[in-house]
Amino acid sequence: MKKILSCLIIMALAAVMVLSFAACGGAADDGSTDGGNDTGAVTPPEGGNDDPENLVLIKDGKANFRIVYTHAAESATKKVIDTFISDIGKIGVEVDKSISDSSAQDVTDCEIIVGTGVQNRDAKYVLDPHDYGEEGYVIKIVDNKVLIGGGNAEQTKIAFEYFVKNVVKFTNKTKELNDLSLERSYEKLKETKYLIDSITIDGVEISDFVFVADVGDDLSQYEHINGFRDTIYSISGNWLDAANPGSVPEGKPVISVKLVENAGDDGFRAYVDADGNLNVDCAYANAFDLAFESFVNSTFADAIGDVEISKRFEKTLPVSVVYYSQFGAVGDGRTNDATAIYNTHAFANQSGQTVMGDKNATYYIFDITNTAVIMTNVDWNGATFLIEDRGSLIYNQRGKNIFSIASDYTTRTFSASEIHALFADKTIKAGDTDISWLAPYVEGTSFVTFRNKHEDFIRWGGHIMSHDRQDIAIIEPTGKLHDDTPVIWDFEAGEQLVNTGRRCEIKVHTNFSMISIRRVDDTPITIKNGYFTRNSNEVVAETEFQNVYAAYSRGIAINRSNVTIENVDHKILWEPDMPTSGYGQNEKGEFRQGYPYAGFLVFSGTYNSKAVGCDLNAHTCFYEHKDSTATPTAMGSYDLNITGSCNVSVEGITNGVDHCDSQYWGIMHSNESKNLSFKDCTMNRFDAHEGVWNAEFEDCEFGFTINLIGGGYVKMTNVTRCIGDSFISMRVDYGSTFNGTLELIDCTLIGMRGYRGGRPANPSYYAAVESVYVVSSSYATESIYSGVFNYNNMQTFPFLKWDFGYQRYLPQNLIIDNFRCVASSSYGALLYVYPNYADACFVKPDDFVAETDYEGVEVTLPDGTTRPMTEDDVFYGSLKITQSITFRNMDKAIPICPDKMLYLYNYLTPRVTME
Repeated sequence: MKKILSCLIIMALAAVMVLSFAACGGAADDGSTDGGNDTGAVTPPEGGNDDPENLVLIKDGKANFRIVYTHAAESATKKVIDTFISDIGKIGVEVDKSISDSSAQDVTDCEIIVGTGVQNRDAKYVLDPHDYGEEGYVIKIVDNKVLIGGGNAEQTKIAFEYFVKNVVKFTNKTKELNDLSLERSYEKLKETKYLIDSITIDGVEISDFVFVADVGDDLSQYEHINGFRDTIYSISGNWLDAANPGSVPEGKPVISVKLVENAGDDGFRAYVDADGNLNVDCAYANAFDLAFESFVNSTFADAIGDVEISKRFEKTLPVSVVYYSQFGAVGDGRTNDATAIYNTHAFANQSGQTVMGDKNATYYIFDITNTAVIMTNVDWNGATFLIEDRGSLIYNQRGKNIFSIASDYTTRTFSASEIHALFADKTIKAGDTDISWLAPYVEGTSFVTFRNKHEDFIRWGGHIMSHDRQDIAIIEPTGKLHDDTPVIWDFEAGEQLVNTGRRCEIKVHTNFSMISIRRVDDTPITIKNGYFTRNSNEVVAETEFQNVYAAYSRGIAINRSNVTIENVDHKILWEPDMPTSGYGQNEKGEFRQGYPYAGFLVFSGTYNSKAVGCDLNAHTCFYEHKDSTATPTAMGSYDLNITGSCNVSVEGITNGVDHCDSQYWGIMHSNESKNLSFKDCTMNRFDAHEGVWNAEFEDCEFGFTINLIGGGYVKMTNVTRCIGDSFISMRVDYGSTFNGTLELIDCTLIGMRGYRGGRPANPSYYAAVESVYVVSSSYATESIYSGVFNYNNMQTFPFLKWDFGYQRYLPQNLIIDNFRCVASSSYGALLYVYPNYADACFVKPDDFVAETDYEGVEVTLPDGTTRPMTEDDVFYGSLKITQSITFRNMDKAIPICPDKMLYLYNYLTPRVTME
């Protein structure tokens, strides 16, 4: 608000002042020229301070006064006071050291009080700065005290300097000062003259109004709001009386400045009501300074003389929206705007304004100091963001996102000691829907996460890894879980033999290693209409490529609930082509590939959120050399990532490039999420890495991958898979498990093998397709079973010697309604529900020989010692067979003979029904 006052003084007042005074024994030296009311002359002393006509300050070379400065005096004023005391001391007039008014015990009879608002003195000695204006001051005598004060600190200093030079008549040439008296009627007044003579509101002088600041309990806003009172004073000289809401004297008109939830669409409204009161309403606390400056400038800046505000007065100002350009963004596609974007959102988050992109701007994003945190609505207004990911600087910032959509609430994460003290005896079982013991710590509908050290998703193959057991749910303050987010896993203490390739290890775990709770955000927000173009990274010498998985983020992290991402597009430029062979090497054997991306839109720990109408971009692949594989291993790179989230819907998402071009690795993946929905999407892949629980797909087309593991209820309606030998692939590296019901309605498998580029028209391309599957697990079949497990070829027979950390299931209930397969109808391929699993998937084979299989492999015991592995140490868990398969409307489908769709006759035939 100080900036507003300075601006208004410069523009509106133009320093037009009338300064009237007469020098006491000499000419005025304060810049005034017109004479005036400097009354009373300095006369020789004729008595002490009891002289009724004169105030004796110095007699016979001895000072009778002490100088007191007010507690708020600035250092410049104190300096001129102390200089004066020192200088007159040099000519023999000794004056006690100056003191502050804060010391009540040092009050003396004769004082020169410098400053306004003096403390520990009678009220008659207190000067009000508002009586003199920003350019005025006063010097006067009350009783035995000389009062010197100005409209501000600078004017107080000027007044004291005037007193020394023109009243005391002391200069650096003064040789002696034996006697000094002032007539008690002495007064020197310098007044401020304003361009605005008067302000009336509905015919009433503004000086009659009472100022009311109404901010409720938010005391931090009084400084902003009371600045408006200062502004009225600075432009007109009227310092309004103030009152609290509800305590205005009866009959007094009011200027009411208040924070309100609704101040119109623009967020700021000033108007005169039917009672003649001026109401100034603002919906955003952080916008008061900006709004008042605009309001006052537009209402008073050009005013001269009398200003009349009519009873029909109304003015609105747009403070509900802030633009990046207001905080320094250039938007020229060359200047790094990351800091300006960060500052814009930091400001908007204070009070909840919408952030708006500048039309036609291109914001260049390069070096990021801080991720911009979004907590309000955003409309990028069609602006473009050019993200520069090339170079070694960005390699070192690769994990830093451009934006993070953050929750209004903090996450309560219980420490290990808190878990031990509060929940040591608590357990959770799969299927639980009520956790009443957690209720005391839940405020409002909340997102809860549980974890312990039991390892699940122990992945085999080229990507050997594992994860602590984790489950997520939506919980109410009563402790009841939402019906669609039941507990999937058991959380109880135990031990586990973990196989990680050539090493087995016994791990002991408690009931819980982590529990966290975060309240679901009540206010939905939308982020929309932005276009992102990325100069993709490339593995080059300056990044010192060391064949490591160095995933980039540099996208939008959604960590808040009730978020909609709408019409946000992402396009990748300069991404290296993935060679058809060579694992990332070109024809010269040189690596030319980009580091992978964790995701552009990353939903993590969110609930009830969605992405709508976004055109995302599939990525090419990165290959990493690993000890576990003879050739480099493909590492995933994604644009859409859904991790540890509930109730996320994806609608109208497109792929950016040909969704049937297999040089592009993937557009999306998910981990440990519940209740996903995909509608009207065209994507190259859907991939559930670490399980999805409940999902629905409608009117979607996938290029070459529908990877599914997890459980619950998954329903696909009018879904097409364009490429591959199977409609759904159950990920073998996670155990090909789906514990639940899978329903397929009006779905189509076109049935090609994978290829690069568009769909070939040549029928010979399909000729090699002999067998296609509704659901394929990629497990080894009966024909290649050897009975001997080989660590260097784990796919030969992984399911006997590998602990995935959980019981594995084929889909327990499979409903196939009007399923169509182009390859089987047109090119003679046979369509099956499942591959021909070996019996060993369901029963232990007779030729299982532990000594041969595990020669030289050791088990590490809890005490650190080791011993040779035996058969008893090995996890052995068979697949649980499907409980029912239901065919519907197969007379309309191709093929029309569903018996051809079955393998595993001995296991499945009794469970098949036709409808």
